[in-house]
Amino acid sequence: MGMSVLSKQGMTLLEVLVVLVIVTMMVGFTIHGGEQIRSQMSAQFSLKRSILHHQYAQIKALTDQRDMFVLYDLVKQEQRVVSVEENIFAEQYSDLKVKVAKQRYHYNSNGEVNQFNTLVFEDNYFTYRLIMHIKWGRIRIEKTERFPID
Repeated sequence: MGMSVLSKQGMTLLEVLVVLVIVTMMVGFTIHGGEQIRSQMSAQFSLKRSILHHQYAQIKALTDQRDMFVLYDLVKQEQRVVSVEENIFAEQYSDLKVKVAKQRYHYNSNGEVNQFNTLVFEDNYFTYRLIMHIKWGRIRIEKTERFPID
């Protein structure tokens, strides 16, 4: 009574399909996770630039002893740093959407901002609030997760 050994030359079609489904799912999760990380990093970079623009306007107001302004255009999704005489630079936001902002932030020659306010930015995954201190122009960031309804 001998045992017969089946000789397999390869995998069955079902085994190949299972492996393909698992590999496809792993690639899909990796691509989606990578996109989320890229989007978050880009949003963080845009937020840091926005804060730097405010700090630049504050320092420029102090050093030049003149008023500086940071302007927001919610339609164009653009931020500008300007003085009374000239437009210093403008930047458009692509990965970040400005949801709430005053149209104009005024830094006087003492470097003080004219009003306390919260700027609200959004990307696909998070809402960012930039909270400004009225006297010294300090900015604090709060980040909350968004749950978009699709």
